[in-house]
Amino acid sequence: MRNNTPAWIGLGLLGVAAIILVLTHGDKLPGGLAHDSFARIAMGVALLIAIGGSVAASYSGNAGLFLKQAVTWLGIGLALVVVYAFRPELTMVAQRTLGALVPGTPVELSVRNLPSSRQSAARGTVAITAGRGGHFSADALVNGSRVTFLVDTGASVVILTPEDARRAGINTGMLRYSAPVSTANGKTFAAPVRLNEIRIGSISIHDVRALVSKPGQLSTSLLGMSFLRQLRSYRVSGNQLVLER
Repeated sequence: MRNNTPAWIGLGLLGVAAIILVLTHGDKLPGGLAHDSFARIAMGVALLIAIGGSVAASYSGNAGLFLKQAVTWLGIGLALVVVYAFRPELTMVAQRTLGALVPGTPVELSVRNLPSSRQSAARGTVAITAGRGGHFSADALVNGSRVTFLVDTGASVVILTPEDARRAGINTGMLRYSAPVSTANGKTFAAPVRLNEIRIGSISIHDVRALVSKPGQLSTSLLGMSFLRQLRSYRVSGNQLVLER
């Protein structure tokens, strides 16, 4: 019976709380505390007494072990609270670390403490870390499919390799290579297309003019000015390319 004492105390507390709720009228208790808030507090305290008391009883005669485990669980609880409270900042740190370790990964430079209904309208700022050769590669989604671009401000339009074009849902067998382009190897022709969307991090540009190169002419798709000029700004800062929507 002695080991059940905390449970009986908890039940007694719930009984007292129920009587108080029945005897009081209106939506709030004296002091302005709402009925539902009072009920949640009473339930929490009762559970704490019942569970905590039972655990303490099981460690009877071994106070050192009980204290050690109690401190451990308290530390875990505080750590979880800290992680939850600082989750936007920790997310940014994780993104920046990933961006440094994997060049081309877009990193959000601003944390939006906005409701989800307003986040889509918020202006995004994304940074891309340069690779070993000093070039900027950008991991993007083209029509929902992943494509890695080489950022090329000298290219007037976005240019996709045939492989990336097929990955983005373009039927390359129906393309007409009618647009003249100049490359390092001379003049050639590419196929004009329209891309529904190019997304880099939180930055999304719709209805992007692009070209598809002939097979074997490009090893990497190029992120050209038909995308970049639709941004608010783009600039190089240190070893990062900063894109702002």
